Amino acid sequence: FSLHQILMAAEASESRLVTLRQELLEYMAARFLNPSDLVRLRSVCRALRDTLPEVEQFSGHSFHIAEPREYSLYLWGPVLRHHIASIEVDIRWVDQGWGNRKGQIFFGLMDLPAEVRDAQVAPPTPAVAPASAAAAASAPEATEGAGDARHEPRHRVFRCGVGFDRRTNTDERGRVPELQDFENCPAVAETNQPLGVAEHEEQHLHRVLNSGSVVDQSRPGQRLRVRRIVGHGGGHQLHVKSFHVWVAYR
Repeated sequence: FSLHQILMAAEASESRLVTLRQELLEYMAARFLNPSDLVRLRSVCRALRDTLPEVEQFSGHSFHIAEPREYSLYLWGPVLRHHIASIEVDIRWVDQGWGNRKGQIFFGLMDLPAEVRDAQVAPPTPAVAPASAAAAASAPEATEGAGDARHEPRHRVFRCGVGFDRRTNTDERGRVPELQDFENCPAVAETNQPLGVAEHEEQHLHRVLNSGSVVDQSRPGQRLRVRRIVGHGGGHQLHVKSFHVWVAYR
């Protein structure tokens, strides 16, 4: 063999060894580390940051709302840059403290037109629940900002993409849709009670979702949507005091 051939073989072996190390590290990270652990490990050095899976973090505002409530938007998550490997959730929440338990949080995947997919949503102002169901019926609507489906003007009717023309980026009425028009549209996939149901006593829940429809069906370009439901009948309330999410990609 010539010296050139020997050097080329050595470089190829070294390159393959580096690749194997990276693949092993990625596998170990995905198998044994939660997304929040990946964030801390990626901050150790540039080599780990460049090797370990990417993690995206977002948080929701605190809120305290009462019935009656249908499914409504809590907040929009990020536009996915890759397929999801896992979702880690840290939440402090509680319901009305008595009766049936119905308060829930859901994650969903949305395929949105590019024109609205990347829209930024201003942080909403926290809403406070009235002291009683009777007060809720008579009180004016609380202002919770751009992220609340209750405040969509009644004259804005968008049928979740029906009749949407991607050549003109308008619906069948010739109107350009906005991100808020998709708050209650069907999701590509939505989790089924990923966090369970809110308890009567305040609970600090930490959960990692490694599988399920949202994780399994995710793909780049979709947007993550977080919805909530309080429940009907008997003065139900839902109080979320903190909400933090880490999304690990693969």
